[in-house]
Amino acid sequence: MSGDPSSSIYRAAFLRESDSLTSSFRELSGQMQLIDDETREATESRLGELNTLVSQLALVNKQLAKNATQAKQPPELLDQRDRLLTQISQLSRITTKFEPSGAVALSLGTSMQQGLVLQGQDARPVTAVFDPDSPEKVDLYIGQFSSDPRGLSSLAGGELGGLLAFREQVLNPARNALDDLARTLVAEVNHVHNDSMDAYGNAGEDLLGFDAAEPFASAGMRLLINDTLKVAAAAQFRVAEDSNNPTNALATLSYSPVTQQNPADISAVLKPNGTFESGTAFSASASQPFKVLTAVSQGTQDAVVYLDQLNANQEIQVLTREGVHVAGKALSDDQESMILRSQYGFQMGSNYDVHYLNQLGDQAYKQSDVFIGVKAAPTLSQVFDDAGGAMPGTPVAAKLTSATIGGSLTGAVIPAGALELNGVALGELRGKTGALQANEIATWINTAMPNEVTPISGDRAIVSQAKLQLDTAFRFEGLQGDVVTIAPPVDAQTGAVGFASAQALADAINERTAVHLVTAEVNSDGALVLNQVAGAAWMSAMPGMVARAFNEVVTPAAKVDLTAGLTLKGHSGAIAEFAGPFESLADLVNQINAERLSTRVQASVSPEGAFVLTNLSGYEGESITVGNLPSQLRNTLGLPDADLPVVFGGQYEITRALTDPDADEIRIGFGPNGNAADLQRIGLRAGVYIAEEATDDYLVMVTGEGTFSASATYQANTTDPTARLRETPFQVVFTDDTHYTITDQLTGSVVANRNFDPTVSPAEITYRGITLTFTSPPSIGDKFTVDDKGILRMVALEGAKIMSGGRTLTESYIDEVSAVGNMAQRALVAKDALTVVFDQAKEARDSVSGVSLDEEAASLIRFQQAYQASAKVMQTASTLFDAILRVN
Repeated sequence: MSGDPSSSIYRAAFLRESDSLTSSFRELSGQMQLIDDETREATESRLGELNTLVSQLALVNKQLAKNATQAKQPPELLDQRDRLLTQISQLSRITTKFEPSGAVALSLGTSMQQGLVLQGQDARPVTAVFDPDSPEKVDLYIGQFSSDPRGLSSLAGGELGGLLAFREQVLNPARNALDDLARTLVAEVNHVHNDSMDAYGNAGEDLLGFDAAEPFASAGMRLLINDTLKVAAAAQFRVAEDSNNPTNALATLSYSPVTQQNPADISAVLKPNGTFESGTAFSASASQPFKVLTAVSQGTQDAVVYLDQLNANQEIQVLTREGVHVAGKALSDDQESMILRSQYGFQMGSNYDVHYLNQLGDQAYKQSDVFIGVKAAPTLSQVFDDAGGAMPGTPVAAKLTSATIGGSLTGAVIPAGALELNGVALGELRGKTGALQANEIATWINTAMPNEVTPISGDRAIVSQAKLQLDTAFRFEGLQGDVVTIAPPVDAQTGAVGFASAQALADAINERTAVHLVTAEVNSDGALVLNQVAGAAWMSAMPGMVARAFNEVVTPAAKVDLTAGLTLKGHSGAIAEFAGPFESLADLVNQINAERLSTRVQASVSPEGAFVLTNLSGYEGESITVGNLPSQLRNTLGLPDADLPVVFGGQYEITRALTDPDADEIRIGFGPNGNAADLQRIGLRAGVYIAEEATDDYLVMVTGEGTFSASATYQANTTDPTARLRETPFQVVFTDDTHYTITDQLTGSVVANRNFDPTVSPAEITYRGITLTFTSPPSIGDKFTVDDKGILRMVALEGAKIMSGGRTLTESYIDEVSAVGNMAQRALVAKDALTVVFDQAKEARDSVSGVSLDEEAASLIRFQQAYQASAKVMQTASTLFDAILRVN
């Protein structure tokens, strides 16, 4: 069960074996009870025989009292007296005193002053009283129900003495030993079980117990649990030395939950809001060019810490309290010595470790997903049935949307290799037409990994049906040199990305033929045919991933001033003036759209009635500049003159086709020369993403001087830290006499690399509240495992010296069995020896107390002659009687 504590089969088997153990104790106790009953009945029966024989001896004394001396007594009477004494002596040792008449006084004690049961003709019965509360006790009484009852300390010798001695010296000690064994076993098992945790997450209840109605512990031993989920298979903590340790160092474990540490947990530092506006301001000074923000404690769910307004010299870092660098940029020696201190939340004595820095998958620290950058993952849309009940959600593709792209970023905005899209390094991002536009960022992302369309024959390209990638952006270059990217549409409801068919793609290309002069068609084989094309390629960093730029300026109808005019200009278009007043909103829309080819801005009215400005098709994502006429203080959109002109930057969104919701994420991370400032330039928020459940306490910090703000989203940890620690077994390995590592047993990750001072006494180490104290300083190669396998502690009871005299449970049981066997053997030897003594005593008695054979022979001859004489008389009389009858 230690290998699979959640198995209901193993748990049920454990309960069956436990119940079988209690049954064995009850069976042994039952056998002893049978022996107790048999010896009790035998004792009462033998006492009855004893009293009967004493009563008969009293009657013999009455007969012997008729003669003053023994010489005058009939031999038969004396023989009867002796036979009765012999029979009584077989039941118990006796002391006798003979009167001149041959009458005998009888005592069951060592002298005539105690245990007197027969004096003359007065016979006093012996009775036994068995204590119901203490069955091992037997009280003997002489004349218990008479006017003068007396106690009898014991009976020695004979059958009665043997029965009482067996109860006192064998049965009762064996029963007490069995009860002691039962009580100790139950106490130790329950102690382990109480210190462990059951499947409900509660402390274990008593596994075994006793029935108070039973007089003996072993007879009342019971299994108290019948729910398999209440089997506490997981201990709070346990330490075990490796069997191959080169030294004899032993470890004992103590635990004290860790109190509040620095820095404070995320739940105390950042509210779970996550918006830019809710950010908390922080700063790192020149004297302390770093800031440890918060700790994301183990068990926190789906934590994201957003870092905004960072400068180009600042880096986001994630480390553990043990100095393991999980994500970010490696620290310099100066930074390491300055930061890794206990006052900032790090464990003293730990060594800085970059082995897991920015690793992914199985190579990541504790195989966890800690990412710095920006990320979007597939989601589930909420769906309700006709009754309003929640239904299983519909998967929605991952989507990453930027903030508005504004400002005056020109030239090389992002260096090549500074950012990576799903692990693919992005090239240089450069604003080609003045200030950087959202559509340029979208094109930059879409052209990260060109998949060229070949072959090109003259000015014609054919893409077979099998090679069509309808969910991927398509870039082509016309013969006139125009480069155009056709992005696949995104379903507004499902988030699905892609053209419905090859014809849909051809139609989208032909809609912009006036711009690039390229035409498209689908032939009879379903292939896409491009004419007047110099080159083409499917553009995507990942299969199914596409970036789309857009710009919408929405003004509620209530704020539109139809009496005022305005000026409009798209980034690549010309400025146009629109003088008011306008007859209606529709009139305003029509006038703007009349100039859309020039301004590259078009207008519409939303279903809600709002006034909407967007880019002309082909220029999606370009900024839109709104101004007013020189003679007016306000414009049509209600913007005051002081704020004009206003440049509304475009946005872009990146989507990834939904094929595998568990893997179809969008991630933009940092290359060797990139940082959060690069993401900020393209309208994205940098953050620390800790997927699912935090597997350790992660410290989030920023290195580099400057101010910034932070906000977060998360589900705070609500699990008991002790329970969390119990779920993460670890092994301490001494790599040499002054260093040791701590390795997570579940993932194999080294969670700590520490220094050790063998000269400090006591020799101990502490990890997350668990203190291991060693009997002597460990050395290279020593290993100690800490886990929560409480069931193994229960198994260890078999070899634990928990019985009196430093014995194990098994040794104690064997010792008691051996003691009973030795006593039985000594009894047999004593029996053989006493049998010889008895036979010799009997022969000696017979030699002095037997009848005279000569006298008996003379009497026999005399009786025979008398018999013969009588027979002769009878014969003669018979002859005479016959003769008389004949005379007549």
